[in-house]
Amino acid sequence: MKVLTILKALSDENRLRILNIVKESPLCVGEIQTILAINQSNASRHLDKLKNSELIIYNKDAQWIYYQLNEELLEVYPFIKQLLFQDFKSNSKFQEDLKRLKQYKSSGLCCQNLRDIEFDFKKI
Repeated sequence: MKVLTILKALSDENRLRILNIVKESPLCVGEIQTILAINQSNASRHLDKLKNSELIIYNKDAQWIYYQLNEELLEVYPFIKQLLFQDFKSNSKFQEDLKRLKQYKSSGLCCQNLRDIEFDFKKI
């Protein structure tokens, strides 16, 4: 049952945090781990669960994979849209993640050069 898989995927805070930021912009795993301050294996594990539930889709660009919210699934299950676009607004952790996403995007960095530097939000 697809809705059960979706609900299980929504039962973890880190997966909800990932959905919160990828709803704004497609992101690679390095960007997700940087913005959420989680390690790469943790981010990848959560992304796998989100892919399996079809909550996110991905596009490959050379060696980089960019994850984004599956808009088609939101049309089938509008309760997810309600959660992502309304209920998250009142959560301070989700708002802080969006603030960090905005800071990161304004830095001019991208997946390709994240690997070469130690990104520090305190420096921007």
